[in-house]
Amino acid sequence: LRSAEVYSTPIKLTCISTGEEFYFSSQLNACKALKISPGNLCSVLKGNRNKANGFVAEYVKPPKLRHVN
Repeated sequence: LRSAEVYSTPIKLTCISTGEEFYFSSQLNACKALKISPGNLCSVLKGNRNKANGFVAEYVKPPKLRHVN
């Protein structure tokens, strides 16, 4: 079985007060690191909330990988 990490979508959180940006490989990792409620973070990513614990969040598209033969 593949790890859940393979299916995770990277996100970027920006601290509203400082403008500092944090990148995470998944919502769960961000919640654990910054002590944010998973429900609140999910609501921010869906556009139903403006912020969660002083952070705004957005999905980050991973770079496209090119196969080299």
